[in-house]
Amino acid sequence: MGCGQWDVFSDLWEYTPEEATWRSVTPTTPSPSPRQYHTAVANNGKMYVFGGVDAQYNPTGDAWVYDPSANSWEKLFEAQDFGVTTQYYANRSYQTATLDEQSGTIYISGGDLGDGNGAPDVLAYNPDTNTLSPAVSCPMEMGRYGHGSFVYDGKLYLAFGRSGKTLKNDIIEVDLNNATCKTISPSGVTPDVLKFATTLLVDDKVFFMGGTTQDLLGDLYGSRKVYIYHISTGSMYEHSEKMPFIGVGSAALVYTPIPGMLLDRENGVAYYYGSETEATWAFKPLAPINPLPSLSNHNKSLKKVK
Repeated sequence: MGCGQWDVFSDLWEYTPEEATWRSVTPTTPSPSPRQYHTAVANNGKMYVFGGVDAQYNPTGDAWVYDPSANSWEKLFEAQDFGVTTQYYANRSYQTATLDEQSGTIYISGGDLGDGNGAPDVLAYNPDTNTLSPAVSCPMEMGRYGHGSFVYDGKLYLAFGRSGKTLKNDIIEVDLNNATCKTISPSGVTPDVLKFATTLLVDDKVFFMGGTTQDLLGDLYGSRKVYIYHISTGSMYEHSEKMPFIGVGSAALVYTPIPGMLLDRENGVAYYYGSETEATWAFKPLAPINPLPSLSNHNKSLKKVK
């Protein structure tokens, strides 16, 4: 699923890390309509896909789940199934979905409302009951889209992205228990403003890779920088090495938002795919903050695997 230069797709692909191979998958049930700018997240061995827009930029407003064990898609809901959330959810694109592994809740944050403003609220999806409900409403100026998000210790964090006509480099902390929102200012380096950066949480470190520093895509504005936010100390680092490619792309195929990462926790390898690279890359992010994990050393590298 996602887009090429001019087309929008509904295809499905499977990556096997042990063999470093991709293969096209043909599900046994009808697939979601072609779309782009959707968001996807993995939970209990299944992939959940929310929203997006079609080739004419009409919002889809639906949600689907793919079960690899059955090789089948199932439609979960249409936005109008949930009255109070219809207005926001139905009009969203560039939102992010993030799994809270402790509660099993999937939080859908932000999204372009179609008028250049980011949605300021957070929705909670319960996979067990297939219900979508409002979770937290932040001030309008905290609305985001094209951002990254992650959950840590009962809090949802929204990083970078666009708010109105402005690209951001801040982090918003959403307390899911107390339903409060605040902007936090990490110590250390001040990162560039970004949207579409890949976000990966590993223990208490968050990697922000690539993205674009302008509203236009392409090599001129694409970023090769890697930032690491250390949650425990509240510090932001810029990696001394840069990515070997421009990291700007569309929605992720599986597990996380644009471009895409999935983490093999057992072996400590993160896989980066899609974007401008048209390839799959891997690196080991579990090294301590000091020294930072290397992006070029063969044993701890961001290396091309397919």
